[in-house]
Amino acid sequence: MRRLAFWAHLSWKAGLSLLAAVLAVLTIVAPDWIELAFHIEPDAGEGWLEIGLTVTAASVSIATALWARRDWRLRTARLTPEAPQP
Repeated sequence: MRRLAFWAHLSWKAGLSLLAAVLAVLTIVAPDWIELAFHIEPDAGEGWLEIGLTVTAASVSIATALWARRDWRLRTARLTPEAPQP
């Protein structure tokens, strides 16, 4: 059960990282997707919302990826037997 809980915990972090990365790339490739999807222009077409969204999504993606990596390394370090010291 603990193994399943670990994988579920790691999966949502990796999933959030992937979702944020896709959002960042989408905003870079098609910066007007917000206006097209929601039929609003929150920044009056200046692009500040898109820049902020890209920076925020990229930051969240990097942070959650590093967080998942840290958890993975801690878990594998606990499972790996220590080498004997000479």
